[in-house]
Amino acid sequence: MAIKYVIYIVLAICITLEISSSSVSRDVVLLLDSSDDYRSKYFELEKQFAIDVIEGIYNQDTRIGVYTFGRKSHAQFNLDLYSDIDQMRYAINHMWYSTGNGNLEDAIDYTIDNAFNELSGNRGCVPNVLVILTHKAVTDPGRLAIIDEKLRLNIIRAFVLQFTSNASADFIPITGESSRIINVQGLAHLNKESSTIIQKIGSDLPRSGCGQLTTWTAWSDCSSTCNFGQKFRTRECVKDHDNDTDCIGLLSDENTCTVTTCSVDGAWSYWGSWAGCSKSCDTGVQTRFRTCTMPEPYSGGKVCEGVSTESRNCNDWPCPDCSKTCPSGGQLSSDCQLCLCATITLFGRITDDNNSTVEGANIYLGSRRNEPIASTDSFGKYRVDGVCIMNEDIIIQGKRYVELRVLPFEVNVTHWRMDAIIEKKVTPVFNLQPKNKIRMVGQSFSLCCSAIGYPPPTSYIWYKNRAELLNQGKSGSLIFQSASKEDSAVYKCSTETDAGVSQSSEAIVEVKAFSADTCGPPSSKLLQLPAGCYVSGDNSQNDTLDVGTCEKSACMLSSLRDNGTCSDWWFYHCCDVKDIEMVSITCDGFTYQTSRVTSCECNLCVHKTTVYGRVTGRENKTFIPLQLGNIYVGNVEIGRTNMAGFFNFEAPSDQTRLVVTFRDTVFKKFLDVTKIIEIIEGKENHVTIVAPIKPDPVQFNSNIGMEFQVGASDDGSPALGSIGIPENALIDLNGEPFTGTANAVMYFVDPRDRNSLDTANGEFVSETEDGSSSPLNTYGLFNLGVFDGSGNELRINKKLGISFDTSVLNVTLDENGDPDLAIWDYDTNKGVWVENAKFYFEQVVKNGRKLLSNYIHADIDLDKIKTIEITEEVVTGEERVQTGWTNWYRNIDERRPIFDYVPIKDEQVKQGVCYVSVSVYEDLSLKEPYPGSAEITLYTRERDLSKYLGKSNARVINGHACIVTFCDKLVYLSVKDGQDVNLYPGQHVLPFGYRVTERDREINFESIDRGVSYRCPDPSMDCKGPMYQYRDHSDCRKVTSKSKTHQFKFAPFTRSPSMSYTVGSDNIYDKMLSWYPVSPETITFRACFMKVLVKIKGAYDLRLLAKSLLHTFDGQEFGTHDVGPITSPNARNDEIRAACFEFRCPGFIRNGSQEIFDLSTAIEVHLTTKEQKKCSFRGLNSNLQGFTPIRNSKGDMGFRFTAAPGNNFGPFYGIYVYDKSSGDVEKICNSGTDSGVLLSGLMDPERNAAVEFDCL
Repeated sequence: MAIKYVIYIVLAICITLEISSSSVSRDVVLLLDSSDDYRSKYFELEKQFAIDVIEGIYNQDTRIGVYTFGRKSHAQFNLDLYSDIDQMRYAINHMWYSTGNGNLEDAIDYTIDNAFNELSGNRGCVPNVLVILTHKAVTDPGRLAIIDEKLRLNIIRAFVLQFTSNASADFIPITGESSRIINVQGLAHLNKESSTIIQKIGSDLPRSGCGQLTTWTAWSDCSSTCNFGQKFRTRECVKDHDNDTDCIGLLSDENTCTVTTCSVDGAWSYWGSWAGCSKSCDTGVQTRFRTCTMPEPYSGGKVCEGVSTESRNCNDWPCPDCSKTCPSGGQLSSDCQLCLCATITLFGRITDDNNSTVEGANIYLGSRRNEPIASTDSFGKYRVDGVCIMNEDIIIQGKRYVELRVLPFEVNVTHWRMDAIIEKKVTPVFNLQPKNKIRMVGQSFSLCCSAIGYPPPTSYIWYKNRAELLNQGKSGSLIFQSASKEDSAVYKCSTETDAGVSQSSEAIVEVKAFSADTCGPPSSKLLQLPAGCYVSGDNSQNDTLDVGTCEKSACMLSSLRDNGTCSDWWFYHCCDVKDIEMVSITCDGFTYQTSRVTSCECNLCVHKTTVYGRVTGRENKTFIPLQLGNIYVGNVEIGRTNMAGFFNFEAPSDQTRLVVTFRDTVFKKFLDVTKIIEIIEGKENHVTIVAPIKPDPVQFNSNIGMEFQVGASDDGSPALGSIGIPENALIDLNGEPFTGTANAVMYFVDPRDRNSLDTANGEFVSETEDGSSSPLNTYGLFNLGVFDGSGNELRINKKLGISFDTSVLNVTLDENGDPDLAIWDYDTNKGVWVENAKFYFEQVVKNGRKLLSNYIHADIDLDKIKTIEITEEVVTGEERVQTGWTNWYRNIDERRPIFDYVPIKDEQVKQGVCYVSVSVYEDLSLKEPYPGSAEITLYTRERDLSKYLGKSNARVINGHACIVTFCDKLVYLSVKDGQDVNLYPGQHVLPFGYRVTERDREINFESIDRGVSYRCPDPSMDCKGPMYQYRDHSDCRKVTSKSKTHQFKFAPFTRSPSMSYTVGSDNIYDKMLSWYPVSPETITFRACFMKVLVKIKGAYDLRLLAKSLLHTFDGQEFGTHDVGPITSPNARNDEIRAACFEFRCPGFIRNGSQEIFDLSTAIEVHLTTKEQKKCSFRGLNSNLQGFTPIRNSKGDMGFRFTAAPGNNFGPFYGIYVYDKSSGDVEKICNSGTDSGVLLSGLMDPERNAAVEFDCL
């Protein structure tokens, strides 16, 4: 026996030398059985075994620990105690053995918990091994499942050496394989097995639990073909398992590189100011200039086309004539400019077209235009003494007013009077926008634009892809007699008057070289099949299917002929399905058919654009609805809210940006608010409107005036400043002074409070000097109304004083050291802000010296921005006026106060402007663009959290949008769907190091912009985004959801419903299996839905497949509605969900000329999910019979129901049959009611469902 023992030791040493030559990192723990079942002499053999194993696996990167157990378990030494093998040998030779008999399962459990943790020296990212040497059998097999879970959680590989005969199978639950169990044939053979276990530890290590970095790749080519770029190299983090932790270390590296210099095409700056007139009278000339510097041509780039100088006539009045003959009794002044009549007085009053007095208007004689003879006071009155008025025209000029020439009339021999109403200048507003056009090569088309304003525009400039078209379309019409592919471009026009510059919206022209129509072959569209479903016969059981799509995009037929009008005279045409093929889908226990589009054609299509949503306000931290509120688009009332604040209206055609005003005329609890709503044509567009609650009025003495502290709040926020109404500054609507007690209502939007910011008017956008839009940085907005004790409107005819504390919020200074801040008015015609006045530093006197204080001040005129009625090619209603939050009509309701709505904003509108690229997908696979209506909301905030700079919204079009913000600020961004539910952030594609956090599905990041110099190691990517500078806005707009650029990504809880029609489209009405037998525009059109309640945890892939079949369950399929259950928008958890699926309405069927009225619809519904869920089905209305559950191994996973003709059911039954559009009926189904304040269109899962699946 002794000789054999020595041989075994030699073999072990030989193997040790071979294996330990590789320096492998691992943490190994030996658990030795030292219980009373065996005497101490056997424990000595176990010690020798442990020494042999340690010698066989030892290296500098291996840590070793030893535990023993008897009645209890003990740590002889932990992993981090010894690093020297001699110390380990000594420790093992001096180990004591435990007494008593314990439970093996307890010993293993104890060792896992105590040996494999950080305090005991266990390392992360290192394989863990547990070697168990035991004489005991398993006493509690159930415990092994728990132990196995711990082993898998800690990623520990277990090996067992056991002496119990025929017990190997008992240990498989913790080893995973029988090969990791060694049966020792008695203690005498133990040392023989040391070599075996050493081999297994060396060859069967578990994964480390961490990713491992590969070596660097070679440097890439330069990212730019000219100017400065970057080259990259990458390495990967290889993981053995999805749960492995990320690698520590950079995955990409970059370095700058320089190639040839890029060429840059030049572009014009905007025109400078008009220079002084060359003559003081008798018609001179003045000029203005522009330069080719935005940007300047560089390195061979194109120079600007067009003129750099413009001229116009000026001072076109006659020069003084010293031979002039004065009227009887008059004499010529010494400078020959005036005839003086000592007894003549001219007086009068100047008001505007809103009956407001005009202060500071200059009065000129028609024969003497170079200098005024008088100016109006704060009451609009003036007086001129000693000037001959006979035979003279009087000219009135006021800031922001159109010049007016009037003849005075004689009151008596000595007095003449001239009262006048002058019209406020209005920046041009486009009442006719250029329309998108799609044509075939050789066809004709016209682009038109027209604007109204005061003074009216007379000339237009057209742009193609932002380049000016010289001497084309000056009348507003751009005509193309024979279109070519080169005419495909983005067009817009602009116009300029003395009131300002405006730009039209952009029109996209597509010219295609097709023969019959402009619809090409179907585009690819991947359909995610329900869980467990695949194309029948597909052995790979792929879970996606390319069903193709015609996209229903606008199209053109060769048979259509343009007649030269601005709008296409024919009804809307779109690319629709021409041919399909049916594809059979196999699922767990059932099959269904879906259609695949094989060709498209141009057909008539229903094209309806609707806007729906809710208007609420926040009162005491609770949202209350705006009840029975009036809704105006422009000046036209188009609808009202219901008692719950919900609304729905059809948008005007060919408009994508609506200026919408909401007014509380019934309950007068809310202030008026104007919002900008971006819409997608042909879609249902959801919006959420937050309106300001009207504050309580404050009384003050008009003879003394009033000062409001603004911005102070109950949470201790300091006041931002004050707004003061001067003494004796009020007049009534007739322009007469008002004295006594007045009531003032002040509403302030605090930029430090995001909830307050939601109530602001419109967007935080102004127009720059060239008419383009740009965001504004808000420092607050206020709304001030004044009226007498009877509720009659009063007006402020003096400048309003505003002071602002710069120590509370950081205010930037311009190059002259003055505050870079201005006051702006809201122009509801265009939905933009217009500058009113600039701030300046207040001065204080200290020790006889004038010093600048921390306060800045502005004096503003409460001018009225005239509202003009905008209808296409028609101008009406010039009597109507509005200013921000002001009365709508000229004849004002005596109980309606006037409101002047003024923001305080940063003047630097283009500096630091950025756009964020956001894509939205149909589901979190992030493959296909989101097909429905979604809106992005973005808040911009200072990085020091002192205040919000503004809020912006953008509508997602074809799965992508660019939304404006400021560069290098904090951004909070979220996306809501048409159910007012926040979508889920997906796996964003961002530059290296771009840090994003998330809370409640809103992401927060810094809007860092580095131009195009992002780390972009993937050569297939375009190294741009997610931030784009103002000048690169067009690059952002070119991005799609499938572009390989950096962008933020979002997707819904479940993908949008999809329909599969046997006839290929819902636009085919005269076939036996048509989904609809008549057009949606027909008065007899009907849609049918059923509501299904589902109670389930997880299972986010859950879908309902609802097949509609002709008359019986053996009948032919009309089609299938695939819909995922969703939660209520305000749900705190997602366990309660519901789905409204559409089924083919029973009754009327057309088959060519044949009409049938009495056929039922058989409905078969299946639930699909990859998760193992046990569901039970029940009907929710005892009066509704006929439901048959469909059962499989998971329980109730579907049902059948036959809908008979002539039964309209109703919300009480959970089946919704109405002579309305499909979209309207779906909203009723979601709400669970067809009337009252609950008809929101938003999902209410537990309200009036037909059936329930309980999977909890």
